[in-house]
Amino acid sequence: MTNKITYVSVDKMKEIKLELQNNVLVVEIEGKKCSNLTDYLCLMSNLFCFPTKSSGLDSYNDWMTDLSWLNSNEIVIIVYDHSEFLNQDLYSKKCIIENFEEVILPWWESEVVNYVVEGKTKKVMVYLVD
Repeated sequence: MTNKITYVSVDKMKEIKLELQNNVLVVEIEGKKCSNLTDYLCLMSNLFCFPTKSSGLDSYNDWMTDLSWLNSNEIVIIVYDHSEFLNQDLYSKKCIIENFEEVILPWWESEVVNYVVEGKTKKVMVYLVD
């Protein structure tokens, strides 16, 4: 299993979605409607049903590396209109992508097994669509 971020076209994303299994949690974000960090944190808190809303990137990372309340072993996150996503906060956009690459994806790919009792890996794919 390789968790990763992939840049795709709208047409390719349609193909990928058709191939997804029923037990996959699909989280879709409209980049045009998510122009700053506060919008993103609120949206992700709601979409992932965080027990409490994220107030910053630290709490967001904590919840994204917990997800104990979810039953799915496979998660697909789709960000449509990626070029417009967080367009009012490019620094946060960079931080979020880096957090996926360096923290969240590696955690679910293998690290969870070493740090959580009975920790189980999850396949997590992030698609950035333009």
